[in-house]
This record gives sequence, structure tokens and C-alpha cells, in this order.
Amino acid sequence: EKMLFDLAEFDNSLFEREDLQWIRHSYVMHLMYAWDKFYYDLEKGEYTLQDFLNRGKKLYGGDEVISIWPTWPTLGLDQRNQFDLFKDLPGGLEAMKNQAS
Repeated sequence: EKMLFDLAEFDNSLFEREDLQWIRHSYVMHLMYAWDKFYYDLEKGEYTLQDFLNRGKKLYGGDEVISIWPTWPTLGLDQRNQFDLFKDLPGGLEAMKNQAS
């Protein structure tokens, strides 16, 4: 009688994938703007991800997931999509790739 979604059937396959099981035990997720002053030093023109992570550990024990959110508040103002906005960040996709682990 009580359904989470108003659907006749629900595809739970993403949640059940073995390679995505880690997210079930990740409780602290940081959704941050790409221009966060603790993540990108505008004067130096460089990303400071490690400093950002260290600051989080000191303040609240750290993050288990970091998600960079370059689309807010600009998505929809022009014809660019989310991938274009990532490409437009300093260093583009290569800089994002180098920070991912």
C-alpha cells in the first residue's frame, strides 16, 4: 500500500550493482561548487583539493564522497550542457580527471 514511487515496477538494478556497493556505506557527501574558495584558489589559479579534504577532516571528520557541481546556477542560461560546463572549468576535463581517484 505504501510505495516510495508511484510506479507499477521499479528498476533497482543500479542499486544492486556490485561495483556501486560502496555508496551504501558512504554517509558524508560534499556537493561543492566548482568555484568554492576552499577548493580553487583564484589568485594562484590552482585547485586545492587536498587542502579542502584536510580542512573537512579537521572540521567534521572528513568526506566519503566529493561531488563537484559546476552547473549551478548557470545551467540553462545558454546552450551549454553539464559536460560543457565541466570543460569550461580551469584545466578542463583533464584537470578534473587528475583530481579523481
